[in-house]
Amino acid sequence: MAIKVPIHFIYLQGVHAYIDIVIDNCQHGKLLIDTGASQTIFSSNNTDINSFITPIDQNEFVRCYPLKEQVKLPVTINQQFGFDDDQIVALTANMPVNLQFGLIAQLQIGDLSIEHLPVARIDLSQITKMYADYYDIHNIWGLLGSDLLYLYRAKLNFSNETLELLSKPRNLDYKPKDS
Repeated sequence: MAIKVPIHFIYLQGVHAYIDIVIDNCQHGKLLIDTGASQTIFSSNNTDINSFITPIDQNEFVRCYPLKEQVKLPVTINQQFGFDDDQIVALTANMPVNLQFGLIAQLQIGDLSIEHLPVARIDLSQITKMYADYYDIHNIWGLLGSDLLYLYRAKLNFSNETLELLSKPRNLDYKPKDS
């Protein structure tokens, strides 16, 4: 069954698309659609959502990550950029960043409910500040990455301004520790 979610657009030196989401049935926010982001990412410095994302370590993230068989995670480049060995660093399109991990108990995208979602977390304060200051768009909490777009066989329909997702993922073979 396909679920259609409205896409909203921001015209900022090009076109940026976002969707509305709900975390744990109570916190309403937005995710920018970023097909170039390999993983779905949430801001690590957003006080509105910090209490809804349980911190997990790298091993738990890899264990829970639904595409762990297809993707080697995470790509660390600590020595190359002078980060400490105990920091987890990933290379983004612009620069290396400190990477954290979290688990969201329940993420709602339209009528699609995703339980126990492992996510990467980085500092997105510059992005969220820019959208808030210049476009009065608040609660941008992160990036909807290609991992979820792939898992739920997403179709972006710019003519109808919808994101179509299947209600069942391709392969979600993990279970949370408490299950």
